[in-house]
Amino acid sequence: MEGRPFESPSRARRYALPAGATLVGCLAALASPITVAPVGATARVHAAATEACPPPAAPAPPAGVGSPPAPAPSIPVAAEVVLACVGDVPITGATFDHWATVASKSSEPEHSGAQHSKGPTLPVRDAITEVMGFLISSDWVIGEASRLGISLSEATVKRRYDHIRAQQFPHRREFRKFLRSSGQTIADLLMRVRLNMLSGAIQRHVAASAKGAKAKQRALSEFIKGFKARWQAQTECVPAFLVPDCGSAQEPL
Repeated sequence: MEGRPFESPSRARRYALPAGATLVGCLAALASPITVAPVGATARVHAAATEACPPPAAPAPPAGVGSPPAPAPSIPVAAEVVLACVGDVPITGATFDHWATVASKSSEPEHSGAQHSKGPTLPVRDAITEVMGFLISSDWVIGEASRLGISLSEATVKRRYDHIRAQQFPHRREFRKFLRSSGQTIADLLMRVRLNMLSGAIQRHVAASAKGAKAKQRALSEFIKGFKARWQAQTECVPAFLVPDCGSAQEPL
């Protein structure tokens, strides 16, 4: 198994996604990955499926006037607002809020009773850095798999998910407790399993034509450089939610 997809997202950044020499493990040094949505059947929380991307470009300031500072971000975010676009794929306020809540739950001390709080407890900037980085880099991996013609059936992902769940949570009661405490849904876990599987498939695709361990590592290293440049150039974020993975900042839609 590549990592532990059922871990909470902030822990996933530390050891669930950076698994050995997998693609996501290499990307962890370049981005802030947490998750990815399934191709064709998204588990992301969108208020609507018709948001336009990319957001419109920010208007130029009047002559002699500098650009105004980005507005201070706040959580929760209006569900329909587009915070970023990876190509033509939007990241909405609804998606961000869902994963900010999950990330916040993962930062709470166990048995503290804090899981009953109604909103994210992470500092706003920390939540933005972690969650936006996670959502953006996840869409990068999905987009790259599509570009390379790599796909996974729902049945294949479900079999892997069932195997992992049985290993980590042999008793259903433990699994239900985990879902409640983490704030994640089964759809969230399925998409994280898909991410791990797509990452491994991309790595194998890149290394397939290389002969020997050193050649495979060189091929993967070169691929990652191009991967980051290619997808960062297609990533636009509103100023208040700008993170290092954003190629440019735009005004909110």
